[in-house]
Amino acid sequence: MGEDLGELLGAGDRVDEDHFVNEGVTEEFIPKLITRAESVIERAGEEFQAVFMHEYQRIMTARLGLKTQKDSDPEKLVAELLETMKALELDFNQTFRKLSEVNVRDIATEDQRKEAASVFFHQDSIGRSGVDEKTARYMLGDWLGRWRERVVEDWGEDSDKARQTEMKKVNPKFLPKAWVLDELITRVEKKGERQILRDIMKMTLSPFDDDWGIDRKEEERFCGDVPGFKRAMQLSCSS
Repeated sequence: MGEDLGELLGAGDRVDEDHFVNEGVTEEFIPKLITRAESVIERAGEEFQAVFMHEYQRIMTARLGLKTQKDSDPEKLVAELLETMKALELDFNQTFRKLSEVNVRDIATEDQRKEAASVFFHQDSIGRSGVDEKTARYMLGDWLGRWRERVVEDWGEDSDKARQTEMKKVNPKFLPKAWVLDELITRVEKKGERQILRDIMKMTLSPFDDDWGIDRKEEERFCGDVPGFKRAMQLSCSS
């Protein structure tokens, strides 16, 4: 967008001059225009990056259930978690939601952390990602150990309930994913089911709730593991 508006940005206070409006840029003014436009665009980009990163870190701190931010968090917690999710093909949102239910007392030891790792795996096993289960448990367990240290540092050992409540405010239980919308379209258009549309709307409008008062099996299925053959599904704009 900055490049598209470069001429106007570079013109500065000359943007309203009759010659600029009617004739455009004069030959002798082009170097100054380019220099000013590049400077403005560069400063705007730097400011945007700073604001974006500050907000990103704030959000990720909240999603991880932390009260404070440390300089090491972006690399040791956020980046490593994202890399682990990528390597193991874990669901992004579900990983955070499941983390919202973990008790720090249940992951105090290495063996406990490796055992707790299975909570994050897909139901059809971790093998689909190309990483064997032993390695996968080690990767997640290792990260859970660092996360636990930060949680205890911020909350103490006995504040799981309060932390979990805060985490669930920023980590939705439900998202209207492509496979859900695809099923919704099929059931409404081809099977004439209207109630499912109202149910999905209710869940979408209150994604952080734990119970929407609809069929429990439907709730858990829509909030649960994405069917393996539908994980890469996308819907077109026309859908």
